[in-house]
Amino acid sequence: GEFVVGSLSDIDNTYTDNYRGMLDDFRVTNTTVYNGDKFAPPTKHKILLSDYTVSTCENTVLQLQSRDFPEGNTVVNDYSGKDNIVINTGVVNTTTSNILDSVSVLHFNNKVVNVKNSTQFDILSGDDFTIDGWFNASLTGTTNRSTENVNGYGIISKTNLKGDLGWVVFLTPTGSVGFQAKGQTDDIHILSAEDVVQKDTWHHFAVTRSNNKLNVYIDGVSRTSAYINTSIISTSPVTVGKFYSSGTGFLKSYMQ
Repeated sequence: GEFVVGSLSDIDNTYTDNYRGMLDDFRVTNTTVYNGDKFAPPTKHKILLSDYTVSTCENTVLQLQSRDFPEGNTVVNDYSGKDNIVINTGVVNTTTSNILDSVSVLHFNNKVVNVKNSTQFDILSGDDFTIDGWFNASLTGTTNRSTENVNGYGIISKTNLKGDLGWVVFLTPTGSVGFQAKGQTDDIHILSAEDVVQKDTWHHFAVTRSNNKLNVYIDGVSRTSAYINTSIISTSPVTVGKFYSSGTGFLKSYMQ
């Protein structure tokens, strides 16, 4: 008869009791018997920066990294080649603990990195864009409030205060990820379900707009989305590690 994977088959070739789940490395052997110690579950490879990160291209306007530096280093480099002015306020340090796919990562603890405002950060009506990076957050500390009064910590933002023009990518203490923006003609505020982000765990985040549809991704999966085509232009600096450039809402996190 037929060899069937994922279902039972009866005599008239109808399939019942379908299996629902995940399956990997399925194997059938003939003339070979494997010993019991060969059946240990495989070791999952560590998360790599390349697993989700989009390669740098000529349209990249900001790429912050501090890789392979000694413990306590305070240099934060912009690899975009766009001559951005990066200001490490606070100071954000490099650490060799909780590393991702490098020798060192940035450690944010009630400190921020600011990037001086430039028109290259303006998002015009209908423009596609991507904001992405890696974080390992504690989901603790003093929060700030979004435009819909959701308490959270800012991953990256470009706005001065609640209600001002600009945008914010943020996390909540309950593990939701959100995005808000106040544009020239329209506003948006979207929030995922809780627990899509686990504390003290590396996650990749991305916010994209393509054909006016905005998606917020965690580890390659869209967690919330909406449509918005307005221009989003702010004179505030790009702030990494806080909800707004002013006030509270610091993100306590390792970042890369």
